[in-house]
Amino acid sequence: MLPSVLTFSKHPKLVLKKNTSIQLLNTLDERIQLINQQGIANVIIQDFDESFANLTALEFVEKILVNKLNIGMLCMGYNHRFGKDRTGDFIQLQNIGKRYNFLVSEIPKEELNQCDISSTTIREALNQGEIAQANRFLGYSYKLEGVVVHGKNLGKEIGYPTANILMEDELKLIPKNGVYLVQSEIKGMLVNGLMNIGNKPTVHGKTLTIEVHLLEFNEDLYGKRITVSMLKYLRPEQKFGSLSNLKEQIQKDEKIARFFFESYAQ
Repeated sequence: MLPSVLTFSKHPKLVLKKNTSIQLLNTLDERIQLINQQGIANVIIQDFDESFANLTALEFVEKILVNKLNIGMLCMGYNHRFGKDRTGDFIQLQNIGKRYNFLVSEIPKEELNQCDISSTTIREALNQGEIAQANRFLGYSYKLEGVVVHGKNLGKEIGYPTANILMEDELKLIPKNGVYLVQSEIKGMLVNGLMNIGNKPTVHGKTLTIEVHLLEFNEDLYGKRITVSMLKYLRPEQKFGSLSNLKEQIQKDEKIARFFFESYAQ
């Protein structure tokens, strides 16, 4: 029996409710990578469209799980519901399994510090800047991935050049504005850094930017794709009276960052 994971091409709310404000914790590529890291190589991408969404729970099991995948055992999440109008549940799936001769197992509810672990609680933590809490819930460091693009070179002007990351999936959740301590693996090296998410109010910025200043790394990254792991929320984004004042604050941030990474590496 080959261990496999069935996942959807789109978040169901994008199709069922036409909800384009949904915040994704992982892009499809990130989801596949996380599954692969658990030792599961076979990932089945099911196209989630209106036709598929209209399948009843029984039709989904018969057409997809039994006829196409020939499953022998199915694991489903705690309190999960499926099929048109979400009528399918664990009990119904067990009964169908008896008919088609496959086993059904339910993954139990997980709690941490008396708090239910769910995508909702993780999103709330990220939107509040509680990155350490979100990482504990996730079991790994939350990541942002994108291509490094040209900015206005203001970071270089004050001695702190930054890599400006362009996010390609507009639905990916970007945590609360502020300064974070981060790590990125570049050319096989783990590089520490500071990341700012925000509108750069000191220079009257109007659009959201994601900028990373990498410590001990000066190579050209323009056009390269990088992944940044977020480790700790340092402070909120601030408006300073001058670039000189901004530089002074970044120098303080850098000292805190270096102290943190010395301890983090131990």
